[in-house]
Amino acid sequence: MPTVVREYTTGTSATETAPTGAVSCNIELVAGGGGGGCRSGSGAGGGGSGSHATKTGVACAAGDTCTYTVGAGGSGDSVTSGGGNGTNGGNTTVVASSGFSSFSTVTTNGGVAAAASTGAAGGSAGTGGTTNTAGANGSDAVCGVPGSGGVSALSPRGDGGAGGDDAGSAGSAGTGGKIIFTYTTVEGSLVFDAGRRGFSAFIVRFILDWVRRLRPVWVT
Repeated sequence: MPTVVREYTTGTSATETAPTGAVSCNIELVAGGGGGGCRSGSGAGGGGSGSHATKTGVACAAGDTCTYTVGAGGSGDSVTSGGGNGTNGGNTTVVASSGFSSFSTVTTNGGVAAAASTGAAGGSAGTGGTTNTAGANGSDAVCGVPGSGGVSALSPRGDGGAGGDDAGSAGSAGTGGKIIFTYTTVEGSLVFDAGRRGFSAFIVRFILDWVRRLRPVWVT
């Protein structure tokens, strides 16, 4: 059966509507990554990635709606003493509004921002999905080399920001989350089959019409 895929990297309380012919939907989402840390003299740790979730086999029909919010990436820390003014990644959510049976809300949690030389934790496992997986931790700074951000399941979306270097540069921002709706539809195959049957019927009618026209000639 044909599929329709829709991907979103932004949106706050936005509406998703199932397309014509939709019969089921798989949803995949990741939250925003946390910002990287800042620490002069030692380098800083990386931010954690956003958590990941899937919701599979959701029954739906054309016109069914749900509301979604894509979590933003967290900002990097800019306080050289490791003051921790970076921010965590935003949560990504999908909430069924009308239709979309077999689920109500799926939530993934944003990655944590790094504050100093230690890498931050990935977002905790979310809720409501068929699978709910925690994000990856950012790595620590080592001997002045800044840590890298955690890598998400939908990288580069949802990745944590890298830490700043030992000169005290600000940490990098995490990247925003993502949502993917993959619909299974029947419209395309039905239209094709109907068209094929219609064409076949036309050919049969055409042949029979010519047989009737030629039959008197054969008799004589």
